[in-house]
Amino acid sequence: GAFKCPEKDGQYEGPTLRVLVLFTESAYGAFKCPEKDGQYEDPTLRVLVLFTESAYGAFKCPEKDGQYEDPVQCDKYYECQDGKAKEKLCPDGLMFDETIRKINKCDQPFNVDCGDRIELQPPQGNNNCPRKNGFFSHPDPSNCHVFYNCIGGEYTEIACTSGLHFDEYQGICVWPDTAGRTGCGKTEGEWTVWVAGQELDRARSGQQDRN
Repeated sequence: GAFKCPEKDGQYEGPTLRVLVLFTESAYGAFKCPEKDGQYEDPTLRVLVLFTESAYGAFKCPEKDGQYEDPVQCDKYYECQDGKAKEKLCPDGLMFDETIRKINKCDQPFNVDCGDRIELQPPQGNNNCPRKNGFFSHPDPSNCHVFYNCIGGEYTEIACTSGLHFDEYQGICVWPDTAGRTGCGKTEGEWTVWVAGQELDRARSGQQDRN
């Protein structure tokens, strides 16, 4: 929008422009006049123009009221009230989806299509919760059936049903072939099935020997 004068007459600074005065090393020395009389520019003074973020254009609300996604950051959004936008962030680990009809439009990453909005806020998690909120695999890559449900940085350890592996990209337990994880050790249930299979093979082998 055009600049609005605070008073009818006067000079006022622009809201998007900042000026820094930089002094060169020679600023600490006395100025030497080229001629005995005259007016001369100061060679030690330089002006650097800095533009604030708003110089490139503040977010413009598509509608007078509503919540709208940031074009580059998936967990950032703007809340517009009466045409004025306020920048906000989803809780760490959640992504913004403006298509959600609820007031809270922040959801798990596997439920949100971020598209080109690849930037995120810095993580604020801990050892078992890489981010404060979300579903995360066990830190031991060989433990594929245990995962953590993190809410506000507090975690609950959950084990998949016997024979299933946790898929972090879907946030659910699935068959090992679907999860596609490597280096997984056997779960207690898988060991039971494996041992039973070995015993069955030995029993069949003994039966064949007797025959």
